[in-house]
Amino acid sequence: MKKSLIDFALAASAWALCGAANLVGQNLETLIKDIFAVPSPTGYENVLSIKIQGYLPKEWRVDRDNVGSLYAFPAAKAESNLVVATALDEFGYFVSGIAPDGYLRIDRAASEPVAIFNSFLLGHVMSVTTKKGALAALCSLPAMHIMPREMRDRLSRGITLNDIYLDIGVRSEDEAREKGVEILDAVTPWPDLAELEGRKWAGPSLAVRSGAAVLAALAQDLKGRKPASEATLVWLAQTRFSARSQDVRGALGAVRLKNRLKPAQVVLIDAIAADGEGGNVFIGKGPVLVQPREGVSRLRQKMEEAAVKANIPLQAMGAYESTLVSPFLKDTEDLLILGLPVKFKATMSEVIDLKDVQSLKDLLLQALK
Repeated sequence: MKKSLIDFALAASAWALCGAANLVGQNLETLIKDIFAVPSPTGYENVLSIKIQGYLPKEWRVDRDNVGSLYAFPAAKAESNLVVATALDEFGYFVSGIAPDGYLRIDRAASEPVAIFNSFLLGHVMSVTTKKGALAALCSLPAMHIMPREMRDRLSRGITLNDIYLDIGVRSEDEAREKGVEILDAVTPWPDLAELEGRKWAGPSLAVRSGAAVLAALAQDLKGRKPASEATLVWLAQTRFSARSQDVRGALGAVRLKNRLKPAQVVLIDAIAADGEGGNVFIGKGPVLVQPREGVSRLRQKMEEAAVKANIPLQAMGAYESTLVSPFLKDTEDLLILGLPVKFKATMSEVIDLKDVQSLKDLLLQALK
C-alpha cells in the first residue's frame, strides 16, 4: 500500500507543483478549477494537500497529522480556540484487478455516498492515476442487443462493482501494465467541469472541492491580518472512513482533529443538499447556517452579524446529520456548520452556484475580521 501511495504522489506531482510560484493571489474561480483537477480519493489526498499548501502564505506554519489532514497555523503557537475545517477527500476507487484482455476491475476506497452511486459510473470517463501519469478509462457495458439475457436480468436489479469494467483502450494485461497501471492505483471520475448558465458549475465531487477552495482563498485574504492568529484552518483527510471505538460515528479526519487540537469553537464547511422536493434550501440563495445543538451559539450570532454587515444572504436549516459533525457534539464548546448548497448532491454532476461559494468565503472573512 505504501508503494502505491508513493507512485500516486510521483505520478500526480505535476498537478500539485505546476505553477507553484504563481499559486498565491489567484481568484476563487481559478482556485476551484485548480483544486477540482487534482484527484484526491480517500487515502490518496497527499497530492491535493501539497497543492493547497502552495496557496498558503509563506509565513504560516503548516503541518499534517498521521491520517493526512493539512493544518495551517497563522500564529506561531499550535493551540487555537477556533478551528475552521472542511473535507479534503472525494469518493473514489482503486484498481483491484487487471483482466487478461486488459480490462480493469475496481473496488471502492470508502463507502458509497448513496446506495446507487455505482450506477452513476456507467458511460462516464474515469481517471486512473498511474506512476506514468493519468489514463482515461471508459466505464461502460456491452450493447443491449449483444448482452446475454442473464446479464440483462442481473443488471435490472442494480449495478454492482462486479458488473463494472474499465476500458483503457488496450487488449491485454501486459499492455495495461506497459501503460503504467498497477494494482491499487487510484481511480476517480474524470474531472470534467461543466460551466452552466447563470454562473452555475457542475461536476463530480464539486461541492467538496469548492469547500477546499474557499478555505484556500480565505487563507490568502487573511495574510498579514492580526486576527488570523485566532483561527486555525484545516483540510480534513479520510473523512469517508469512520473512526473505531467511538461513541458516535465520526469521520476519521474529524476525530483526529478533535483529539489533537481540542478546539473550543469549530466551524465546519460542508455540502448541503438543495433544491429537493419540499426542501427549504436552494442554490443561489446564499450559504446555509446549521446549528447542530440547541441553545445560544456565539458562532452563529457572529456569522449572522457578519452577514448583515457584508450584505450576504443566508439560509438556515434545523436537523442535520454528518460524520464530520458527530465528533464535536459532545465536548466542543461551540459548533456551527456553514453549508454550501449543492444540487444533485452525491452524483456525478453536482451543481453549485458560484455566488454561494463567493458568499461563503466573504462571510468567513467578515466574521474573522
